[in-house]
Amino acid sequence: MTATHRGLRVRQKHPRNRGLPLPLCGTIFTAEAMTRLARIVLTAVAILTLTSDAAWALDRAIFGQKMIVKRSSSGKEKLIVFLKDQSLLFPAIGGADDPSSAGMLIELFPGNGGSTASFLMPTGLGKPGWTTKDANFDSYKFVNRDAPDGISEIRVALLRQGKLLKIVAKRTGLDLATPQQSVGVRITTGSLRNCALFTGLTIQRDEPGLFKARKAPPPLGCDTETLLQLPPACGDGIVNGSEECDGPGTCTNPVPGIYECTAVGAPDECTCCSDNCPAQTGGCCQPSIIIPEAGSCGGTCISTTCAPPFNCSGNAQCLPDESCCSPAGEGCFIATIMLPITPCCPGTVCGAPFAGGLAFNCCHPGAGPCTSDADCCSDACGVDGTCDPCSENGTACTGDIECCSRNCGASGTCECGGTGTRCFSSSHCCSGSCNPNTLACDP
Repeated sequence: MTATHRGLRVRQKHPRNRGLPLPLCGTIFTAEAMTRLARIVLTAVAILTLTSDAAWALDRAIFGQKMIVKRSSSGKEKLIVFLKDQSLLFPAIGGADDPSSAGMLIELFPGNGGSTASFLMPTGLGKPGWTTKDANFDSYKFVNRDAPDGISEIRVALLRQGKLLKIVAKRTGLDLATPQQSVGVRITTGSLRNCALFTGLTIQRDEPGLFKARKAPPPLGCDTETLLQLPPACGDGIVNGSEECDGPGTCTNPVPGIYECTAVGAPDECTCCSDNCPAQTGGCCQPSIIIPEAGSCGGTCISTTCAPPFNCSGNAQCLPDESCCSPAGEGCFIATIMLPITPCCPGTVCGAPFAGGLAFNCCHPGAGPCTSDADCCSDACGVDGTCDPCSENGTACTGDIECCSRNCGASGTCECGGTGTRCFSSSHCCSGSCNPNTLACDP
């Protein structure tokens, strides 16, 4: 028996008639048959619920430690999925995504063009069923010793907060007559979806009856097209692969004619484009901010995120939260148009002026590592590769650049900066206020 929803097929064996018969609407079913029938109905309902576009809210592509898909010569099947990643999405115990009350859906996506497979771990505490553990690292455990029969094909599942997700099943649901080429897995708990993709060099063995892979990096996304290794299809409403958008609503703050998704069929389809000119299109830069060029409608795109498949602009670095930051020596502020650009990386501040004083760069305010003077707020990189710290107020000086306040007074000591003096800290301004928009001391 097969239940189908949005291209997903749930394979179930026809129930065998054995045991004491029970009457139901004039039809004879065994107790085992009724259990299996109930499971089929629950699985179909769960798939309709858990795979609904409105049901889930957050995806997380994570690291795949190991996957084994196997069928023995006797016909017995086994599935092992081991995902180990500190960033995996973990449903709060007792929350709306708690699998003991929301269920858990496992989906497998073969890369050989074969049918996908889905398995449900239904709701309910107990054995068989779910147990929870409230500890330093919360966890869920599902056990069904009757697998592949009973309430699920899944034998055991373990989900541990910030640690791992492990699944062992007694049925694979995949056609193992041919190599799989790749296998993606997606685990849905309420509104949360974790996924992994075992493909390419991560595969150790791929032959009829056996697929074995390990140490797979996170895929680009958890959408079906990505996990099936399908090429991006612009216009299908899903942002995947190399696509930057897939409709006007997918761009950040879309403005028709100014910042919008390029139409399907255009040379740069499924990209978000803008050059700040309502009458024309220009550079594509999603997700980003746009730095306009002086005296023209054109602009430069500055990336604001490095979430796959996007990259940071230029030499900007990608932080663990998938935001971009400028390292020491890179620009952070354009004073002529009073516009900040990529924020400075941790340990640096937006301070030292460069490029003729028209912009500012990120710099180490103290004795940080450096390769050039531009890396240092003191504008002085020592011979040991360490910044010479700028001088605080009251310290002897011979020029403005030596002072953190950028003001070497007539007495030969660093003094607080007056109105309009460049600054990166309010402590260096006589007014006690460094304007974050102009990087100059307020009156």
